[in-house]
Amino acid sequence: MSVAADGNASPDRATGTDGRPGDTAVQKLAPNQQFIWLGQHLAPEIPLYEMPYLFTIHGAVDAAVFAAAFRQLVLETPVLRQVAPDRGSPAVRIRHDCPAECRLLDPATATDSEAALRKIITETLDSRLQTKTCLYDCLLAKVAEDRYVWLLKIHHSVSDAFNGHVLLSALSDIYSSLLRGGEAPSRRPKFAAEQQDGQSTRPPAGNTAQAWWSERSERHRYRFYGGMTEAGKLHYRHRRAVVSLSDNDNLALRTMIQRAPFRQLTPSLSYFNIFATVLAAFLHRIEDTPDLMVGVTSHNRPTKSHRQTIGLFMRLLPFRMHIEPDDTFETLSARLAVEATGFLKHAVSGETDTHIQGGLAAALNLINLDVGTFAGLPTESISSRCWYCWMNFSGCTTDSRCRNRPEHRNCLNGPQNRSAVKSISASGVPDCRAVRQRWRGRSGNL
Repeated sequence: MSVAADGNASPDRATGTDGRPGDTAVQKLAPNQQFIWLGQHLAPEIPLYEMPYLFTIHGAVDAAVFAAAFRQLVLETPVLRQVAPDRGSPAVRIRHDCPAECRLLDPATATDSEAALRKIITETLDSRLQTKTCLYDCLLAKVAEDRYVWLLKIHHSVSDAFNGHVLLSALSDIYSSLLRGGEAPSRRPKFAAEQQDGQSTRPPAGNTAQAWWSERSERHRYRFYGGMTEAGKLHYRHRRAVVSLSDNDNLALRTMIQRAPFRQLTPSLSYFNIFATVLAAFLHRIEDTPDLMVGVTSHNRPTKSHRQTIGLFMRLLPFRMHIEPDDTFETLSARLAVEATGFLKHAVSGETDTHIQGGLAAALNLINLDVGTFAGLPTESISSRCWYCWMNFSGCTTDSRCRNRPEHRNCLNGPQNRSAVKSISASGVPDCRAVRQRWRGRSGNL
């Protein structure tokens, strides 16, 4: 096993990962990848690390060109051809062929296209990745002549939330080039080389960043996390609670971040500070302790080159929370804002020691779902929006199929949102697509 000096995996003649003879390559696992595969091997029967990206593309897509573009993307991106490492192995094998093609489906031809699409996506999400042969499952579904859904289920060891933007952008570049019949765009930086560059910047002993994280090496075990089965084994199956923010909630948050102490350098940092304060207050009530340590994600992409690279860069780093007996929401938020500033200052690329990243039982991850366009076509990422309104989105106030159904109360067409839609329309937004653009990313999870 060897890794070339430029970070690319070196060829190694071996038995193929699908059981047939073939050429593979060997590449050292990055530290954050090792954490994920450790968790996967500890609970192999649970799909803890299978991430779905679900994009809706508003416009006509050439499905055959899309599939060809995806194939080219996989062939020129080694990290997408990785397969599961052997248990305890510090290296991963990379296939030289394309592990799996993008499936092309046409539920629009079904009698009930909505039910057909729902069934396709549900079955894909319920199935398990065969990680010894492929770490992704890709499909493109035609919903209508001018609406397509791209679903990519991918293993967390080769991807993170930010990577969804990078994948969509890279695929868009290749697709546009193939559609024009031109040459393929220049290749993006390879994950291995970028990751090694990041590791080479590890702060030396005595560095302020190292001291900062050493002070946050203590870990807390929370009583609400995990439990014991009758056989005396730990279990981690819990109900996921989804909190959809209403129109009034979003308006209150936007107003809140305009004033001190909630206003920070950027709106994203302001929102993070508010949710961190909520989490700190919640954990403090449960644990009844003034000192808490949680994990906070760092995208770990400090340069433009990193932000254009497909792969897993995200790290979970400790974030210290201290609560005083006389704290108000404002005073606690102000204290956490200071911690957040230090977090950003010291979360330098390369600080990946295992004692820093491991053992965090609670975490906060704030993700921006705005993805822009695909080949010039408006595109949105779907998260917790309800299935019915996602597949029947009209952006108007006359869709009784949704607004009269109580289970869709938090959706754009829900009863309490009708006045909000009217006010947006009165503000000069002329059509449904513009309404959709204004409302993108309005739901949030805590």
